[in-house]
Amino acid sequence: MDAIIFRYLMSLSASNILDMYLMNVVTTYLYGSLDNDIYTKIPEGLKVSEALDSSKSKDIYAVKLK
Repeated sequence: MDAIIFRYLMSLSASNILDMYLMNVVTTYLYGSLDNDIYTKIPEGLKVSEALDSSKSKDIYAVKLK
């Protein structure tokens, strides 16, 4: 977000006595199409196959977003 737009939204909120909230969006790539491959670390709690689980640390593996 551009700084000018951010300041405008802040002043608009203050002048109309509105509340502003910060929202952390975790589903950013959920509904869009991807042009590039995106890889991330294996999240905590994700079940991996037994072959990966017993042999090496999960830190060396990554998952690809579809």
